[in-house]
Amino acid sequence: MWHLVLASLLGAQTPAFVGEVRITKGALAPVVGLKTDTEAFEVVGEFVGEIGKLQSAHLEVVGSLENDGKRIRVSHYRILEVNGAKQPVVGELIETGNGLALRDGQGSPIPLSLAPRTLQNLRYQVGAKLWAAGNVLISGELKVSRYGILRDPPKKATDNPSKVP
Repeated sequence: MWHLVLASLLGAQTPAFVGEVRITKGALAPVVGLKTDTEAFEVVGEFVGEIGKLQSAHLEVVGSLENDGKRIRVSHYRILEVNGAKQPVVGELIETGNGLALRDGQGSPIPLSLAPRTLQNLRYQVGAKLWAAGNVLISGELKVSRYGILRDPPKKATDNPSKVP
């Protein structure tokens, strides 16, 4: 079922691949890969750290092939399924006057309804990129049942104080 998606569907010459994320042992470090129905690729580029946190997830990745077609340099990706959640929301965790929300693009942030322990844990992750899945409530909030952090929040100046003479 997971197969090569024709680049013409995207209106570009950059190929898109659909497959499962696989992490394998490399000589020096773990290797992040994408296994399609017919091929396996090593994932490289700026998103390798994020994709590496999605073991066994199904993704659509777009990028250019390198190393005789054995590697794909990912220009962007979309999570199709992770931990049983289909097409979770992906965005930057932000703090609002009413709690936490996900900014997933140009529109309004998506407010999150979180269990108390989850809320407590995520308050320290503001600025992180994460995926979240759950049910949308009548209020418009996403009642989060599952989530995962893809990229840690940026370091603040107070996180790494410089030495003062």
